[in-house]
Amino acid sequence: ETETPKKDNSTNKAEAAPSKKKRDPNAPKKPKSAWSMYQTAKRNEFKAANPDTKAGDITKLMSAEFKKLDANDKVVWEEQAKEDKSRYKNEMAAYKPPEQTNSVGKDDETAAVNEPATKKEKSSILKALAACPPKSKGGKSTKVQISSTKKAASITTPKATSK
Repeated sequence: ETETPKKDNSTNKAEAAPSKKKRDPNAPKKPKSAWSMYQTAKRNEFKAANPDTKAGDITKLMSAEFKKLDANDKVVWEEQAKEDKSRYKNEMAAYKPPEQTNSVGKDDETAAVNEPATKKEKSSILKALAACPPKSKGGKSTKVQISSTKKAASITTPKATSK
């Protein structure tokens, strides 16, 4: 009897979606907003005044107090936010990001070949392989494996093990 390859319904998230661009640890930190400045400065006061309150509830209390502040009191926090924004602009002007390299570490021509196959391409490869199941000799199971390169599939037969 020949065994047909089983369809793998699990999805590999690393292959399914492109990964998020990694942040350069040497890049300047983004500027804080007036609310963030207020929250950073006042959090310990609110924690001390409400020791048994959960963190989410403390944030709600701080938010309500920040909204109650009149324009003159908010100016202090808005000025700090403006200063932080100008700091960020100055640091970004001086910042030089590292050169972009592809994940493979080879030139662009080779990188295009080594990009992961799309879900649709993998599906069509699996369908084609399932349509003509590979032969099995001597009871060896045949395993279908899709490589992570574009439009590439291979059929591998595990080596016979002595019993």
